[in-house]
Amino acid sequence: MGDTFVKLIKSKLIKQIISIFFFVLIVFSFTFSGTNYPFPIDKPYSYGIRITSYSASNLLNNYNTWKSRYVVTASPGQRVISPQSICVGN
Repeated sequence: MGDTFVKLIKSKLIKQIISIFFFVLIVFSFTFSGTNYPFPIDKPYSYGIRITSYSASNLLNNYNTWKSRYVVTASPGQRVISPQSICVGN
């Protein structure tokens, strides 16, 4: 009977430790996951350059052009083909 009691105490202690761990993990995740971006969107950035000559539609058009040229259907899903031929050997 004493051995069963020790196992029960250890089991409860382990469950409490795990519960405390997850509680602390959740508290830290909410504390340190702010809504601020490391590089704020549409705000001036004083430590580098910002390209202003392109709009979102220009970037989307360039991406779609690249995707139509270099992304092909493959066995499971899609793959990117090389823009240059790859020579093996010489």
